[in-house]
Amino acid sequence: MNKLVRNLLIALWFVAMAMGGTLLLINARLTAPPPGIPIGKAAPDLEFTAYDGRTIRLKDYIGRPVFLVTVPQLNDDAVRVCESLKEQMGFLESAGGKVFLLANTDVATAKAFHTSGKLNFPVLIDLRGSVAHTFGAEKGRIETIVVDAKGMVKFHIRDVDIRHHGPQLLAFARTCNDEVAAARSKGIGKPVEPISITDALTGKMTPLYGDRSQKATLAIFMSTLCPCSNAYNERVRLLTLSAKKRGLRTVVIYANADETIDNVITHAKQSGLVGPVLHDADQVGMKHLKAAVTPEAFLMDQQGVLRYAGRLDDRREQELVKNAVLNKAIDAVLAGKQPPAAEPAFGCAITAKR
Repeated sequence: MNKLVRNLLIALWFVAMAMGGTLLLINARLTAPPPGIPIGKAAPDLEFTAYDGRTIRLKDYIGRPVFLVTVPQLNDDAVRVCESLKEQMGFLESAGGKVFLLANTDVATAKAFHTSGKLNFPVLIDLRGSVAHTFGAEKGRIETIVVDAKGMVKFHIRDVDIRHHGPQLLAFARTCNDEVAAARSKGIGKPVEPISITDALTGKMTPLYGDRSQKATLAIFMSTLCPCSNAYNERVRLLTLSAKKRGLRTVVIYANADETIDNVITHAKQSGLVGPVLHDADQVGMKHLKAAVTPEAFLMDQQGVLRYAGRLDDRREQELVKNAVLNKAIDAVLAGKQPPAAEPAFGCAITAKR
């Protein structure tokens, strides 16, 4: 074999090896799982700046499905998506869904876009698309990440129907909430055994059911810090004031691990809450009733049977409430009638003890 042939064979061998390596890389790209957080894994507790300067945390919306619509550019496609979402927002809110637009822009531009489009959902700032990338959204595409009521990544909608994304999300919202409602409904119709928890205002151990002279018992889990829970302070205050006249015992329970008894006393007094205010320091009540978020309500009849568990109404903003479902449940139970179906609560996850 002369030197020329030998050099040619060596060159061909290197070419073959290079081609083989390239094919391996291509195959790896085709078969590798998509980037981002896998379906079924917990979403990170992200903190965003909104178009109006507010700070919004993903954790504050545990208990309801959250839709993060990633928009790389505020162009015509973004406008079409927003128009579709606007049309369905009432239905999405009623189904428990919370929509956020993740825009790769600054606060001033986001605010102008929100105002000009008369949007009825928040625009969050995602500079350089870093959050979208964290979730595995493809650069340059409008995609939606669905985080379920437990804070897990439930779906990744890569094929967004730009003109009909609102109805698209409504189907997902109903699916997520049906799962929560199904899990919660397992306890409906079953007795809740009596327990006692320390009353923050008196320091005494207080039975959940008191002396059992009431027609029904309502336990509401609240928080000193959760913005969603605090949006309900006045509604809960009015409820506690009117409850006794109706034969309803109301018990407010604070169960977050990071709330001291002084925090609870101060918050309860500032909020004007009447009736037993329990500091569930050992989270006995939380585990007993299987509470997960604040605010969350549990309504038991005179025999201690759980008749309703879930949200107080359908909107965090009181002026936007259309379905005061807890009030309907109370009216029904006090009248000896069947209450409406339980609807999943939404708010901040109760901080568990380590």
